[in-house]
Amino acid sequence: MGRRDYTLLLLAAQTGLRVSEIIDLDRDSVMLGHGAHVRSVGKGRKERSTPLTKVAQQALRDWLDEPRKRGATALFPNSHGGKLSADGVQALLNKYVAKALEHCVTFARSGCRPMSCATIYPARLCRVGRMMPHDSKGL
Repeated sequence: MGRRDYTLLLLAAQTGLRVSEIIDLDRDSVMLGHGAHVRSVGKGRKERSTPLTKVAQQALRDWLDEPRKRGATALFPNSHGGKLSADGVQALLNKYVAKALEHCVTFARSGCRPMSCATIYPARLCRVGRMMPHDSKGL
């Protein structure tokens, strides 16, 4: 798995951001350091600040240190330097879920499929009482 795909999927899983929010992120949407967060625009054009875990912060640091493709400003650019499409993200998710189903017996037994996997981590955070990004009023 490449650094872009790893960082994108990690950010999606750990923040619960919607695909539309992730593909609209620019490099300057990421604030690292004390109070690390990502700023996104969600449903209803509502601006959100979503806190980042230490793991997500490090992955983003490493990704942002990579040279930009064709001067891309998108946080997760496609091969032409533009923004990824929702279909592109779905294709990535399908690809890595298929690999996980082949190589991880526990994962295969879970019955997880691409669309259901997108809700597993956010649901677990919700159960332990952590704020979800779509419920936040900003930081």
